[in-house]
Amino acid sequence: MNKKPTRNKKPVDQRSKINIKSYLKEVQVGVKDGVFIYTDPLSIDQFAKKVNQPVAKIIKHFFSKGINTINLNTILSLEQIGELCLDLGLDFKIEKSVTSENLLDNIEFKDKKEDLVKRPPIVTVMGHVDHGKTSLLDAIRSTNVTSNEAGGITQHIGAYQVKKNDELITFIDTPGHEAFTEMRARGANLTDIVVLVVAGDDGIKPQTEEAIDHAKNANVPIIVFVNKMDKSGANFDRVIQQISKYDLSPEEYGGDTIFVQGSAIKKEGINELLDAILTLAEINEYKANPNADPYGIVIESKLEPGLGPQATVIIKRGTLKVGDYICIGAAYGKVRIMQDENGNNLTEATPSRPVKISGLDAIPQAGEKFLGLATEKEVKELSDSYKLKQQKQKHLSLQESHEKRTRINTNGIKCVDLIIKSDVQGSLEAIKYAISNINIEGVTTNIIRASTGVISETDIKLAQASNSTVISFNLGVSKQIRDLANSDNVQILSYEIIYKMVEDLEKIMKGELDPVYEESVIGQAVVRVLW
Repeated sequence: MNKKPTRNKKPVDQRSKINIKSYLKEVQVGVKDGVFIYTDPLSIDQFAKKVNQPVAKIIKHFFSKGINTINLNTILSLEQIGELCLDLGLDFKIEKSVTSENLLDNIEFKDKKEDLVKRPPIVTVMGHVDHGKTSLLDAIRSTNVTSNEAGGITQHIGAYQVKKNDELITFIDTPGHEAFTEMRARGANLTDIVVLVVAGDDGIKPQTEEAIDHAKNANVPIIVFVNKMDKSGANFDRVIQQISKYDLSPEEYGGDTIFVQGSAIKKEGINELLDAILTLAEINEYKANPNADPYGIVIESKLEPGLGPQATVIIKRGTLKVGDYICIGAAYGKVRIMQDENGNNLTEATPSRPVKISGLDAIPQAGEKFLGLATEKEVKELSDSYKLKQQKQKHLSLQESHEKRTRINTNGIKCVDLIIKSDVQGSLEAIKYAISNINIEGVTTNIIRASTGVISETDIKLAQASNSTVISFNLGVSKQIRDLANSDNVQILSYEIIYKMVEDLEKIMKGELDPVYEESVIGQAVVRVLW
């Protein structure tokens, strides 16, 4: 008797599923007891209807302030709505409405205690530029990534796992240049422990203070690693004294902060640091539910040749598997390839694991949350909601850019228009932050467009139409695009290091200023006789 061939049954997915509707909380926008309750930006037309006022009255409010580039479709920011409410004699209150447009940022899981299991601690390494953060991670991983970074400064966040005493630790390396405030802040917000690297021969610096603020705002414990103790002039006690004014003191000084001294280059103090991390992890008992649909955070994203959009993510809850459908804001897809930091293929990743994933339909934003759902239909619907939100925000941004340009022209201030293109989202944020901090009296900047990916023909045409300079960061520029830019008289400036870009941009901005003429007396004469 012939036996029928048996098919391999697909294993049953034991992970608990997420019911999106159970997490939604709609807020009714409108006036209640003299208070205008709202959640998001509104158009002038929408606001007027909600407060039962004529549109003309709202527009008149802005005309009186010299803003005359508005109409009933103009989007009002949260601040402008509050200002209007006060003008109308209303109190105002901004409430959080959990909708499909903002679910990923506001979802709160209520896992049962028995479902939680121990997970590796997530550690962010922070500190001042050149104090040795990346060198410390080199020593921990016994690899070398520092030499690959332009200017010797880490340009992107990297996430890695290491093992100590059979225990895993996840490390996040945040860039050290002062322009990367947003990226460092994001690193602190997803971390369990901050390792603050301070050079023993240099002491506390501006970014050290900034890192302390981020760690305290995130309410996470800090371990201070005093690096470069092999250098002449290094003074451990001086660092302790300097940092004590930030309420960080070792136990022997009456505090509860762990201090470790060593040298990343000589691999001294590394074991002591790892032991300290594991001690804190044991005390704080970091746990997560691995038997659930995945939820986590995007660390970095880029367009990878041959693979398409790629994201580096850290799993915060559940287990991410190859084949899962996930939504990351406006991006969604099916995880087709999953790799660790060394490029090894994985089939699944549990909480605290950093992985690179491919299979998305678009490049997600760094810092966005991701959520795994049962079907492609669910993730697409959620993604579409986020796309709608992005369109609203883009419209508001373009409107603000136009209003800014109008105000600049009215006030007689010179302006340098820019189109920014970068390799990854994190660098883009850092560039925008750096540009916003350039302060030259009489001239300002206006960012027309900022996006990731190579410079396109559309970018050049927009630059020509808006008389903008194109800034390219960590990107190659094709000959075809160079030729098009030359023929359209569009300037492309390429950079690998942000502070060099800032220096050049400052020169360009100063070049926009009108010359200042000064009279200098070089002699005097008295006319005695005319003939």
